[in-house]
Amino acid sequence: MKLVRSLCLLFGVTCASGAYCQEESCSALLVQDKVAAFRNDYVRLAYLHELSKEDFYKFKQAGDGGGGIEVSGISLTAYDSYDQFKESLKRESELFKYDLDAGSEEIVLSQRLPAGALPAYVDCLQRKGPGVSMWLSDSAPFDQIVTLNIRWHGAVGQTEAPVVGGVRVAGGTISPEDRATIPVMWKTDETATVFLTKDGDGPAKVAIKIGGYTGGITIPAKPPFVRFEYPQLSTTIDNSTDKDDLDKGECIPAPQNGFFIPKTAMITVLARQGDDQRARAALQSATPTLVCATTHVQTDKVGRTYSIKALLTATARTISVER
Repeated sequence: MKLVRSLCLLFGVTCASGAYCQEESCSALLVQDKVAAFRNDYVRLAYLHELSKEDFYKFKQAGDGGGGIEVSGISLTAYDSYDQFKESLKRESELFKYDLDAGSEEIVLSQRLPAGALPAYVDCLQRKGPGVSMWLSDSAPFDQIVTLNIRWHGAVGQTEAPVVGGVRVAGGTISPEDRATIPVMWKTDETATVFLTKDGDGPAKVAIKIGGYTGGITIPAKPPFVRFEYPQLSTTIDNSTDKDDLDKGECIPAPQNGFFIPKTAMITVLARQGDDQRARAALQSATPTLVCATTHVQTDKVGRTYSIKALLTATARTISVER
């Protein structure tokens, strides 16, 4: 994983084999549940970024609305294809200035696992073979104080090994009392659990080298403050004719920093000359980025005027990120 590669470069250590540790991903275990209540939008986006094409279509086949999970205000299962979903996710992620990498996403999602589901994830980490794994428990995503677990899985021909250089921490602190509980000589499948307090809102990085194998973890920075506003946008359509049939439409683009809330687009007739068959208005399309309406007027006699005036409105959700 890029995450561990960066940690190994930061602290100047590699695995005994020369390869970087923890290359296998256990993230598939983190998106099996469909939970509508995410703590914040960054956790929801992390969940969606880890969602595979296979899982996406499983959700669609279930026909339950994707558990209430939304992308750009639209239910996950309302997207026709995985590519359409990914394109919408990309735009929403840009609006939130979302910047978590795959390793950080896995850490964030592991913290929201229910207690009964965490052991399966930890078992997956252990199945990676010889080396060191780290994970967080008993803390929510982006908490200031987290519970850090370190486990050495052993090595080929070794049942115990020493720590080389101790536990290295950047961007956080492990108390001397907790550091004293971390073994100097580790035995196979031994686990140490300590509290780590992050320095401010930035990320914290931890690495340890045991018997030539390195394990590392980056605890993501706290997301920036996000302010939401809900402006109502509108445009007027005036259409009239006294001879030929005439169609006239208008569209409203979503703000650059937001999207339209589903089912808020509506067309209201303000004035009409003629019956509703010869002077009518209707919504034409409504997507997260564009809503459109059209009007149609048709005279029954040259020189006789039919007209309509209609108001197209829609409510947007704008996103302002303050770092």
